[in-house]
Amino acid sequence: MSYPVVYDAPAARQKATLPSSAIGALNALESALERDPWAVGSRMHSGLKTMREAAFGSFGFITFVIEDSRVRVTVMNVVWTG
Repeated sequence: MSYPVVYDAPAARQKATLPSSAIGALNALESALERDPWAVGSRMHSGLKTMREAAFGSFGFITFVIEDSRVRVTVMNVVWTG
């Protein structure tokens, strides 16, 4: 089963500001999320079990929610460390 990765509006705007080198790393992370989102990143300390964080290379990290009932991953936040 493949989980499509979607971005909410603020996260999509954040993604649009990333440099091309960071986009490549983020694309690799998205591919991993599509295959098995439960194997990617880690659970946020104060969040729900379905809310997780994962780094994309050394460029930054994303916050995402795994929606098993909808079979999708929604990215809520993109943080670039550059």
